[in-house]
Amino acid sequence: MRIALITSEYVTESSCDGGLAGYIARIVRALRELGHAPVVVVASDRNERLLHDGIEVHRVQVNQPIIRRIEWWTRHRIPLGWLWQSWMLNRAVRRLEAARPFDVLHYSSYMAVALFRRSRAPAVIRLSSLQRMLHEANEKPRRLREYIAEKLERWALQRGDLLFAPSKLLADRVAALTGRDVRVLESPWMLPATAPDYGLYQQHLAGKDYLLYFGTLNVLKGLPTLAKALPLILEESPDLHFVAVGKQLDYRGTPMSDYLRECVGSHADRVHYLGKQGRSSLDPVIEHARAVVLPSRVDNLPNACIEAMAHGKVVVATDGASFEQLINDGETGLLCRIDDPDDLRDALRRLLKLTQEERQAMGERARLRIKQLQPDIVGSQLVSLYREACKTCAVEKI
Repeated sequence: MRIALITSEYVTESSCDGGLAGYIARIVRALRELGHAPVVVVASDRNERLLHDGIEVHRVQVNQPIIRRIEWWTRHRIPLGWLWQSWMLNRAVRRLEAARPFDVLHYSSYMAVALFRRSRAPAVIRLSSLQRMLHEANEKPRRLREYIAEKLERWALQRGDLLFAPSKLLADRVAALTGRDVRVLESPWMLPATAPDYGLYQQHLAGKDYLLYFGTLNVLKGLPTLAKALPLILEESPDLHFVAVGKQLDYRGTPMSDYLRECVGSHADRVHYLGKQGRSSLDPVIEHARAVVLPSRVDNLPNACIEAMAHGKVVVATDGASFEQLINDGETGLLCRIDDPDDLRDALRRLLKLTQEERQAMGERARLRIKQLQPDIVGSQLVSLYREACKTCAVEKI
């Protein structure tokens, strides 16, 4: 099958290093290894065709000064960038189809990319997030721009023949919102074959016993809840440290890492923020952590949890934010209630009471759960979904 993957993010773009870009990179490799021909069409700052790790990539220039000016004039009340991006990406797909048709289109839901779908090829849409869920969890008022973004996202979802999501949480929410059937198809995972760089670990963490958070430091990921739970944990465990890795946003006018240090008071010297790190430096930090703490308010089967479990780490995460799909409490990790610092603190205490052998056994069970996400397994499931979309479209055309 010749498959177009249309997305706002991919690993060829310097500004795109999040979960969506990584997912597309893994799934195109899986599709290629299964004998298919994936083609990535990605929003970019230039028009260019290239081969990236053997994958055909078409970069589509979507940055236009006039669009930025209009958004500035309208005080960013309308997400014109979304509209323009969708138009340009779908125009590029039509141009590619004229030379050689696609068997199926695979859209990412983020930024309503499918809104101006013009192709008659069957289309599936993978749900990477839902604007309404993000706005509800972000502790910010919904303005006109947010309402419009939600509308654009819903209209774009109507352009897909089949919808699927990595988590049951998101699938159920979108099904209730749209009245459509949404499948659950977990994301593929395999540990990248990169040589570890121990420099960062040796410089800052060698010999330390620490809990680790990695990902974006913001409200959505539950860092304020963690900030309330940490002081007593550090008080009760004098040799324990806390480490945060990733880009950070401000919280109440203060960088999130500074807010964490303020909250722990006299234990601030045991809170370490190491900034945003590449894969080779991050891997040793994960490998030597006692456990990984991910107290998200909302999530969608996040890569951080999958990655930590793949490393054989115990993950302490929130029940009801999609982690429960991967973690059975007390068996493959530990769960706590969302936005409940007391329950998070109790979960961390349960963790600290585990012996090293108990942690290793739990981590091994976690590793086995992630083996179910091997790219060949998930890739085959996705191809079956593509074929179902093709049959559905054929029936509708008749």
